[in-house]
Amino acid sequence: MIRKVPSSETIARYIFSERHYSTSGGGRVKYAAFMPPKGETEVSVFRIDTLTLQEIWETGEMVGAVSERKLQARGDLLVDHVLREDLEVIEETSNHPLHANIEGWPSDDLKIRRIARNLADNATLFLKP
Repeated sequence: MIRKVPSSETIARYIFSERHYSTSGGGRVKYAAFMPPKGETEVSVFRIDTLTLQEIWETGEMVGAVSERKLQARGDLLVDHVLREDLEVIEETSNHPLHANIEGWPSDDLKIRRIARNLADNATLFLKP
């Protein structure tokens, strides 16, 4: 059964590359952080509303350890902003109970980039302490 994440929830996109954020001007998430990986149609995120701040960072560390990447930051975003782009956030809990995917991306690269920019513009950057 497909389970959609409610619009009022906050999701975190964990960031493992300096190319996906900027610290100048108060800091911001760059659109590349929300681009689906090449050949993919989903963007991995985590539901964080039920977690403490420490648990949010620990989850990101665990995600990085699986792929041998160093967690650098995260971009937090309301699911509502995803829904406004005609995308959905769908639970995908096979590896973690709070994992979800942003799904429904168009096939046009320019549209994907525009949507990723809008998501990044609405995300709040948090640098790993």
